[in-house]
Amino acid sequence: MAFKASYRKNSRGYYVPMIRKTGQDARTFTLHTSKRLSSAEDARTHAQEWLDQRQSEGSLPQEGGGTK
Repeated sequence: MAFKASYRKNSRGYYVPMIRKTGQDARTFTLHTSKRLSSAEDARTHAQEWLDQRQSEGSLPQEGGGTK
């Protein structure tokens, strides 16, 4: 199971950071933030920072979509 920082553009034109879980049980996790991210790079950076922090804590999403 691997995780990848990603993003999508919402209907208001802002970029939403996301984490994609790859593999047989692939899932997408939307990261909720109060920031209005106006560039794809900002959204990807925010998602990567979130992912790095959770990896260092050992609290990445597990089976069923929850956190450890």
